[in-house]
Amino acid sequence: MDASLATSFLYLVPVVTILQGWIWLGEVPEMMAILGGTVALAGAAVVNQN
Repeated sequence: MDASLATSFLYLVPVVTILQGWIWLGEVPEMMAILGGTVALAGAAVVNQN
């Protein structure tokens, strides 16, 4: 795995954190958190395109 591909997975950390908090702790994410997670996933998708 290239270093650029590996570092692009760092964008997934906030998304996973929001999901874990929602599932395990019952914390409902705010709209800005959902928007930020969406932006992070879009960034990871753009970086990983061939």
